[in-house]
Amino acid sequence: MPNRIALFLYCSIFGTVTWCQEDCQEEEKHSHPNDCPQRKTRKGLKESFTTRKGVITTIAIGTIFGITINKCVFVENFNINVWEYENVQGSTNNKNAKFRVAIVTQEYRWKIAKTDSIETGSISTELPNLLNNLSDFGEVIGLVSVGCASQEGTLENEIYRAERRADNVLTILKQHRKTKGVKNWYKLNLGQYSTTQKDKKETSVQRRVIIIGILEKDNSMNGQEVGLALQDALQKSSLKTTVNIDSYSNFDFSPMQNE
Repeated sequence: MPNRIALFLYCSIFGTVTWCQEDCQEEEKHSHPNDCPQRKTRKGLKESFTTRKGVITTIAIGTIFGITINKCVFVENFNINVWEYENVQGSTNNKNAKFRVAIVTQEYRWKIAKTDSIETGSISTELPNLLNNLSDFGEVIGLVSVGCASQEGTLENEIYRAERRADNVLTILKQHRKTKGVKNWYKLNLGQYSTTQKDKKETSVQRRVIIIGILEKDNSMNGQEVGLALQDALQKSSLKTTVNIDSYSNFDFSPMQNE
């Protein structure tokens, strides 16, 4: 414990290093922050403690007080724009609902073949930090966790993988302070991306992390009708550049509890 305290003080006073910011295109190639052309140097105590722009996540090798420490690595997790939003409206049976779709920026896509990890680390660690930056969701009356999978793998396996991703997002959403007042929960399994792309390097866009808030709905709407209204809204929206539901194998919408 004294060693950790000494390290934290050292990083706070003498500064830290950030890297792979603003969706660095070479992120997956980096074995060390010094390899990243976008790395930055952060100044010490004042910025680290008063602006809360991140958390220390990695320690490399060097020397301080006789302990081997070389560099304090600092990855920004706060006060960065990581969500893209669009309000959409749909209807079914002459009943209307309004939704807010939030998509995490591309660097936080699901890690291929994983249901508990995104490209920057464990979802149980990263998603709560991302939710801290979720804005304009304070008035939602319901939340939808979305699961999807890319074209790799068999249809059966990837539908199951998408389901597990939606389950894991739902679990974290229910535990987060920003969603404590939400009573109506839903899950949407989009299944596997079914429009094959030859360049598999580009399939990461098929594995976006997506959360949908329900802003308004007719009081007489049941859970199935909410799902149909959402499907209608997504098919009419401009989100097709990032989440084209017609390109996925499923639209399996289900309420998680009675309204």
